[in-house]
Amino acid sequence: MVVDKALRVVRALRNIMRNHSGPQVKKRKLLAGVAASIIRYGAPIWAEATDRQWCRRILNRVQRPLAQGIVSAFHSTSCEAAAVLSGELPYRLLIGEDARCYRRQQEDPEASKAAVRREEHEESLRQWQQQWNDAAASSTASRYIRWTHRMIPEVRLWTGRRHGEMDFFLSQALSGHAFVHEFLNVCEFAPSPDCPRCAGSVESVAHVLFVCPRFADVRAELLQRGTDDDVDEDNLGRRLLESAETWNRVQQASKRIFSVLQEDWREESRALAASRTTQAGSSQDPPMDSTEAEQILQRRREARNRDARSRRQLRRMERLGDVQLAPALLARTTASETVQRSEEVAVEEAGSSVPAILQQSRGLLPSLTTTDARGLLPNLNQQRYSERVRAGTLAPLPGVRRRRGRQPASAIELEQQRQRRQENERARRLRHRQARDMEIEAQPPPLNELPGSGSPERTPVLSTAEEAAVTEEATSGR
Repeated sequence: MVVDKALRVVRALRNIMRNHSGPQVKKRKLLAGVAASIIRYGAPIWAEATDRQWCRRILNRVQRPLAQGIVSAFHSTSCEAAAVLSGELPYRLLIGEDARCYRRQQEDPEASKAAVRREEHEESLRQWQQQWNDAAASSTASRYIRWTHRMIPEVRLWTGRRHGEMDFFLSQALSGHAFVHEFLNVCEFAPSPDCPRCAGSVESVAHVLFVCPRFADVRAELLQRGTDDDVDEDNLGRRLLESAETWNRVQQASKRIFSVLQEDWREESRALAASRTTQAGSSQDPPMDSTEAEQILQRRREARNRDARSRRQLRRMERLGDVQLAPALLARTTASETVQRSEEVAVEEAGSSVPAILQQSRGLLPSLTTTDARGLLPNLNQQRYSERVRAGTLAPLPGVRRRRGRQPASAIELEQQRQRRQENERARRLRHRQARDMEIEAQPPPLNELPGSGSPERTPVLSTAEEAAVTEEATSGR
């Protein structure tokens, strides 16, 4: 399948496109074109399938990691935002453009290919702008999509610029996915979204870039705050497109600010891991086993999947324009999810111990607590077994994985299985012996055992008179 081949190329390219190192943006775009050429093979034939949701989802699986790698963005950045930041036309629109160019060439072979491609590319840019505006204006759009759309409202101006390259720190400033407490709290890597320096203020990208007094010297030096040529929250995207000098100043400011925030987050992670270890050692509650921790994580995954399904269902309803059925289904879905979530919250609040397995990272480096938990998890069952050996009680382990959910066989069942194996072996040997006897009976006897084999005398076939007549007839013609 074409998508499987493209995904193999994507996995190989992602190892090269690292956030803190690797080739430049122009070379990354050149490498990403390999996967795009694989996807575009025979596009005019199956271009109509891109109107379906499942086909768009498959195309996003290929383009999203490549677009994130081009701009060195977090893995949690959406496909729409990553495509705009990288300036890569979405594959769905690119395939539609190829199909339109092919049809026009078939209708008018004398037309200029360059002119046709130029006109259809303008149409693709218009559709991309409409799609980008609809994604930001949707009721289910995230705050990060709206922030990126606020910074980059015009796709044509952003993709047609002649200066500036994206990097890891500028991508954080434009996407909202950064080392700030607001985003880390959403990913459950920080206990609170508030700024540690500003009481009552949420530490977002806009806060650290333009408000927080901790980085006032960076704003005065690079963003020129307090002057007529300053950079603020309302004109950041426009000022980036003005000149290469402004681009470099904003890029340097983002690097200095988010580098400090990244180091602060690492120190907070180490301190939080140390505090959790101390609390676990001083508390009298028994440690949570792997089975209970897996159940808590499974409930969290199910809740997150329900949220994603409800968002997709709402987008589908908005696209179809079903205004009568949408409110009823939305109310029913919300009510069911509210009941399930309240039960899960009650179960999680009832336990006081910390889960042994933390939630996996969404594009960020795993914390020290997560790394330690993953390293100690394989030894959990062995430790429990050693404790039972010392205590003299060898009860079944709670975390034993049984094949297909079957219970271990009892002594009676084991004895029955042994008897069945013996009976099957005896039946097999009996069938083999009978088949061998039948083969022996079917073989012909030896010549020395035939009847009359002991008498060497031969019975003549012709009489004496008949032999004389044959001899005379054979010699009469000489």
